[in-house]
Amino acid sequence: MTNDRNPIDATGIIDLRRSAVQLITANFNASLNTGETLSSVTSVTQTAQPTAGSGETSTLTIGSGAINTGGAVTVDGQSRATSTVCQFRVTVPSNATIGTYTVLVLCATSASNTKALNVPIRVW
Repeated sequence: MTNDRNPIDATGIIDLRRSAVQLITANFNASLNTGETLSSVTSVTQTAQPTAGSGETSTLTIGSGAINTGGAVTVDGQSRATSTVCQFRVTVPSNATIGTYTVLVLCATSASNTKALNVPIRVW
């Protein structure tokens, strides 16, 4: 049994404006094996950011993640099965550097694997 420590990229880019506060959903369904579910969130961390200019910050505030253990959730009009997504809140500072940031989400699974997903966030 191996751990999937090389993250795959999320299927889309999240667009947020400066000063935004948004609940983000990281969908792990494509990386889970048949019958495998997410069991816990290992970490949610910002791993890449644009270079900050004078008076700007390149650090987003990232909340802790939670798995949808209470049932299916609907994201962008599509139902996501129980224990297949991790949701976390992002706060973009008003002086955030414009550009693309990356948030790495690591989750343990029911099969004792670790799954990794890069979530790109574009600030404008």
